[in-house]
Amino acid sequence: MKIKVVHTHDKRINRLRPFLYGVAALLIIVLVMSFLVEWYLERMVQDAIEKQQSEISVQIEDLDVDLLSRSIELNGIKVFPRDNQSHIMRIKGILINKFRILPFLIKKNIHLSSIGIINPEFKGDAGYFIAKLRESSGKDSLEIEKGSGINKIILNSIYIDNFIVDVINVPSVFDTVVFQDMDFSIRALEFDFQDTMNAPGFSFEKFTLKMAGAKVVPKGVMYSFDLSSLFINTQDSIIAVDSFLLVPHYSEKDFGWKNKKQTDRFSISLPALSLEGIDFDKMLLSKEANIRRLNIEKPDVKIYRDKNVPFDFTNFPLLPQSAINKIKVPLAIDLIRINDAHINYKELVENGIVPGNVTLSGFDIRVVNAHNRISRNIPSNDMLIYGSGRLYDAGDLSVNITMPMDVEKDTFSFHGTLGSMAVVPVNEMAVPNGKILLKSGSVESVVFSAEANNDFSAGEIKMIYEDVKMEILKKDNLHDGKGFLSAIAQAAIVSSNPKGKRPPRIGEMFFERDKNKGAINFLWKTVFSGIKATINPFGKAHKDSSNGKRKKMNKS
Repeated sequence: MKIKVVHTHDKRINRLRPFLYGVAALLIIVLVMSFLVEWYLERMVQDAIEKQQSEISVQIEDLDVDLLSRSIELNGIKVFPRDNQSHIMRIKGILINKFRILPFLIKKNIHLSSIGIINPEFKGDAGYFIAKLRESSGKDSLEIEKGSGINKIILNSIYIDNFIVDVINVPSVFDTVVFQDMDFSIRALEFDFQDTMNAPGFSFEKFTLKMAGAKVVPKGVMYSFDLSSLFINTQDSIIAVDSFLLVPHYSEKDFGWKNKKQTDRFSISLPALSLEGIDFDKMLLSKEANIRRLNIEKPDVKIYRDKNVPFDFTNFPLLPQSAINKIKVPLAIDLIRINDAHINYKELVENGIVPGNVTLSGFDIRVVNAHNRISRNIPSNDMLIYGSGRLYDAGDLSVNITMPMDVEKDTFSFHGTLGSMAVVPVNEMAVPNGKILLKSGSVESVVFSAEANNDFSAGEIKMIYEDVKMEILKKDNLHDGKGFLSAIAQAAIVSSNPKGKRPPRIGEMFFERDKNKGAINFLWKTVFSGIKATINPFGKAHKDSSNGKRKKMNKS
């Protein structure tokens, strides 16, 4: 008798075998179809590139489409005008990951996990390149076409690694733009075309930019801007700059003549600059600039003016209030901190041999509540400016300015002090520009205060000093041999204040503003008018003669 044993496990396998064969066949078909579709898409793109008739040529060394991972990889990309390959954009690679098919088919939304652009490089004439792009597109600008059917573009992330730029002639903006390395990323970027096709709304969660070795030359400006590094992070609400330089194109001797009209030549070095607490949402959505703090560390500022150059009588500099209120967007900076500044002003007078100079060192400046009239949510209408440092590294100088920002006509007040110092260091300006040599003497203290508007300033100065002796110099800064003029000049001044047991003289400050000159000139000439009134033995007559004009200022 034979016993037949049937294994149920084998029966199950036999039953599943057709299904497994079907799945395997389906997978093979899908893989083959995917390969064919990928091949077709790659071939279609390559054919389109090869048959392009535009002014711009696009070359791609390698294109890989992967339907299973829903990704596209392009390598070895070159974009350049057909008639001149010296103006070229090169990109090592572009990675497009995880295109979502269902949102596109159902909602007409383009949704990508990420786009990465690796090692792009742009060199040549940017103006020529952009003109060729416009010829190719038939448009003057890049614009969103109505009827495109796309509702939204959503990118989980987009990034650019190691972008290098060395271009000239950026239309209407820059003569030169160079940066050696830039990394850029945006997270959760969304464009919404449903409200308006010509101005799509957009939003993002985080924007980060790192740039190194940048140089920019704006069009029509006699300066270039250099910086070692720039960092922007919207999530941390910060912009930071290292080693910023404002570099004039011409020497002190040539700058004014190249400008054809008299102007100040600036040379500025900022080792570090940062903006903190930036409200990027308001900046982008409602065009409001709200910043908690601007920090500038150890700036070195050199200013030069050549008065032999023809003066520009068509230039009317605005006072700070008017200048800030002319800004078209709401601006509010809670605090500006400038630490340990060094400022040197040099001025060559007409037919002068060497320029006179004024030096401020270790200067700290605080600007509180810097804002314009159209800004909102400000704690006070007054902008306050505090400055303190060393004059000629010899005396402690401090100045405080209060500027109401909500008045139609600029009005402001200022007061300040100068501590004990010898007068000899002032010869750096007095000798070359005033032909006066201060031989000896010292200032014990100076206290001044004034009120001003756009037209006049008036106030008082109390300057305590003793034993000031001076000499009038000849045209070539040589000593007056006989000393006749010096003797007259010495007799014409009050050499000490107070004199003997008399009370100190209070000099009256008054100055009618020269509208062709700026705020610093206005402040200095106001204080200088008080110094002259103090050292002039007939200062009382000067004081009496200014009463009428002072009333005129108060009425304005």
